[in-house]
Amino acid sequence: MPDAGYSIVRGALLAKGHRVQWDRVYASMHRVDSVGVLSRMTRMGCVVRRTYTVPYPKYMVHIDTNHKLIRYNFVIFGGIDGYSRKIMYLKVADNNRSDTHLVFFNEAVNEHGYPLRVRGDHGGENVGVAELMFSVRGTDINSFIAGKSVHNQRIERLWRDVFMCYGWAKPCILWQILILRVFSYQRSSGKRVDFQISIIPGSMSLHWKVLSDPEMMLLQDTIDPLQESDCFGVDIYLETVQYVENLIEAR
Repeated sequence: MPDAGYSIVRGALLAKGHRVQWDRVYASMHRVDSVGVLSRMTRMGCVVRRTYTVPYPKYMVHIDTNHKLIRYNFVIFGGIDGYSRKIMYLKVADNNRSDTHLVFFNEAVNEHGYPLRVRGDHGGENVGVAELMFSVRGTDINSFIAGKSVHNQRIERLWRDVFMCYGWAKPCILWQILILRVFSYQRSSGKRVDFQISIIPGSMSLHWKVLSDPEMMLLQDTIDPLQESDCFGVDIYLETVQYVENLIEAR
């Protein structure tokens, strides 16, 4: 079987009653038929995975926007240092404009300093950041590198961490908390809120306090934001808003 790959070889072994681990199949084929493995990879267009490496902090900062909550009009802006994986900024806004992203980036560089290079995609929201980097670092050192989002490794990993690993800071909880407080504040004050708010866990800055601490505890005991939902959490949100309205009216 000169063209047999890992799956065919392992399947042939299973058909004969031999259960062999994948790593042992890989190691055996590379040892016995390394030329065949290389030729099959070349024909299939496979590329050898490279190890990400940069020499020092702020050598490369990776930026991107995330639209997983766009149905609720939330756009998340993020930037992460490629060397240390330090989150330079993680912000949310109600638009995807270039000037909004530039404001967040400026806040980060005012606190941490300018990076040598910035890696982003071809999106229009990065135009302001690219112009700023070209004016500060020049155009001779690739101060802004634009490419495919799927190759922007560090920031793509950050999105996975944001939506999977930060415990309470999951999308359903974030949008419920933010929308609830903004909506309740607008109803009670009659003012429209134009909000841009940080969502880094542990430093969530909310400027409106609609419920008192005892009322918040009562809300947390009554509504479970992690309960099952048939419509992406919208029913939980409506139930929460109704409960808060009843609390406010009962004062």
